[in-house]
Amino acid sequence: MKTEKDTRAGLSHLHNNTILALKDKLSSSKKNINSKMNFASDAQLNASTETSQSCSTLSHAVSMPVLTCPNCLQYRQDVDKLLSNNAELKKELKLSKAALEASLKSERSLRDRLATETQKQIKLSDKFEDLTLGSNRPTAVVEQYGSLYSEIRLDTLDSLDAFPQLADLDNLKNKLLFSVIVLSFRTCQQKIQQLKEKLLADVGITRNETKPEAMSASKTLEEAVSLYLKQSVDWYNLSQLTQEIQASIYSTLYDYPCLKQCSKLKVYIEECVKVSWKLCVQCPTYYLEFDCKIYSPNKHVRFHTSNADSNAVKSCLWPTLLEAKSKTCLYKGIVLT
Repeated sequence: MKTEKDTRAGLSHLHNNTILALKDKLSSSKKNINSKMNFASDAQLNASTETSQSCSTLSHAVSMPVLTCPNCLQYRQDVDKLLSNNAELKKELKLSKAALEASLKSERSLRDRLATETQKQIKLSDKFEDLTLGSNRPTAVVEQYGSLYSEIRLDTLDSLDAFPQLADLDNLKNKLLFSVIVLSFRTCQQKIQQLKEKLLADVGITRNETKPEAMSASKTLEEAVSLYLKQSVDWYNLSQLTQEIQASIYSTLYDYPCLKQCSKLKVYIEECVKVSWKLCVQCPTYYLEFDCKIYSPNKHVRFHTSNADSNAVKSCLWPTLLEAKSKTCLYKGIVLT
C-alpha cells in the first residue's frame, strides 16, 4: 500500500510532466504566431486563415484545466499580446492600402484633367497648330486669304472686263472686289457673335453676369463654341451668308445688272465668305485694317502704279490682316500711294 509520501511524489511528477507538455505546446504556438507576424505586411498572404488556425490551437491549449501556474499565465499573456499586435498590423496594412489606392486614383484623375486641359488650350491657341485641321490651320488660312487677292480676285477682274458696261471702270471694279472681302468678313463676325449670344441666352447666361460661377460657365461655353466652329468650317452651311452678300452687292450697284450674270463674281463672293469665316473662328481673333492714311512698310505693300515718293495712301485695294491680341501683321494690305 502506497504511503502518503509516495502519493505526493507521484502527483508532483505528474504535475511536472503536465507543465512540460503545456510549455511545449505554448512554445510551438508562439513560434507559429511569430512566423505569421513576419508575413503580416504581405497583402498576398492569407493572414486571416493562419491567424484563425493559431487562435484555435491556443484556445485548445489554454482550455486545459491547469491555469494557476505562473509560467502558463505568462505564456498566455505573451500570446494574447502577439495576437493583438497582429490584428493592429493587419488593420494598419488595410488602411495603408486604401490610402494608396485613393492616392493613385486621385493622381490618375489629375493627370487626365491636365491632359484634357492642355489639349484644349493647344486647340484654342494659335501658338500650336493642330495638324489634323489640314487646310484649316491658321497658317494655311492666311495663305488662302493671300490667294484671294493674288489669284481669285485677278480672275474675277478679267471676267468683269469682258462686260462692255464695265470695261473702262477700273476704279469701280477695284472698289467692288474690295467691298466684297470687307463685307464678307464683317458679316461672318456678326454671325458668329450672334450664335454665341443666342447660346448664352438659351442657357440663361447674360453678358453682365458678375457671379464667378456664371462668368466661368460663360467662358467655358464660349470656348466650346469657338472650338466647334473652328473644327466644323468644312461642313458649316454658309449659303445664307453668301446669298445675303450677293443681294447686298446687287442692290447697291443696281445700275449694273450685268453683275448678276458674272459667274466668276459669284465664285469670288463664295470664296470670300468661306475664307472670312475661317479667319473669324480663329483664336485669338483676327481683324482687317483698311482705313490707314499713311503708308507703313510693316503693314502695306505698294500697288505697282503707286508713287514711290509719297507715303499718302490714296486708296486701299486689299485689307491688312492682323491678329487682334498682339497686333501682329499676318498679311500686308495692298495700297495705292
